[in-house]
Amino acid sequence: MEKINYHLKKVYIKLLVLFENFSTNYFYRILNNDLQEIIATNRDYLKSVGIFLEHEQFQKNDYGMDMRIYPHLDKKIKDYPTYSDLIVFISNYLKPVRINYLEIGVSVMKNYMQLENYFKNARLVAYDINPIVPKYKSKFSLLNFNKDSSSSIFNYESSNSCYYFQGSVLNDKHIQDFNNFFEDKFNLVFSDALHTTEGVKSEYDNIISKNLDENFILYFDDLDFPGLFDTANDIFNDLLRSDKKVYFNTFKIYGWVGQHEKMHKNGIISTVNFHKEFVKHNVNLPFKKSINPKK
Repeated sequence: MEKINYHLKKVYIKLLVLFENFSTNYFYRILNNDLQEIIATNRDYLKSVGIFLEHEQFQKNDYGMDMRIYPHLDKKIKDYPTYSDLIVFISNYLKPVRINYLEIGVSVMKNYMQLENYFKNARLVAYDINPIVPKYKSKFSLLNFNKDSSSSIFNYESSNSCYYFQGSVLNDKHIQDFNNFFEDKFNLVFSDALHTTEGVKSEYDNIISKNLDENFILYFDDLDFPGLFDTANDIFNDLLRSDKKVYFNTFKIYGWVGQHEKMHKNGIISTVNFHKEFVKHNVNLPFKKSINPKK
């Protein structure tokens, strides 16, 4: 039965991907002009970078990637929005304040580097349990911030200030090291690490909630994983209890490999009402929904 269920699930996913590919041809026939420009810039960047992770490197460390995703990692993707495109688009709502970005769970840095290419004069911080992916390792230099620490911080300077914190979101010592080093508040946060309720709750309780700016965008990937939407909804209601006027919106969107996998359920908790802004500026996203606070 396990084998039958496994193959049935594979067939279902393939059919779902085909259906989404067909339906998005109609859904995305008209795109917001600013979003179109961002997509074009990101696609040009992806064409220029080559292979993110060689096969022999993937065999040694999968960087949290599913085996069915890896073959599509470097394939050309359509000019339909991915979460990387949307994160750049929504970051414009933070201007003129400097972008102070935290990405928890960067894997091979495919999303992180698209943002690094697009942003100017921003600070971008990666938090991941894995070592820096070989492709970008030479860019970073180790910072000797704490010789007794089991976590590590790396940095490089370009048109942005870029940091890589290697540590676990479930390790109290690593979390303390992170909070001691990064004192400035983050206004743009992308949660994409463990995909478990325990992991997302630990991220919020120990890292995000202590480091959020007054005006912020908190972006979640993979809310269709078991328990993750409920955890994000609990975070939304916790922020409301702290006297912040915040909004929670969910939708479906393509991820790293675009149309080569099924769409992800994503969510944004923010001081900006993105449901209203997306309607106003013709940003069409499938299954777009505004979430009401718990009573």
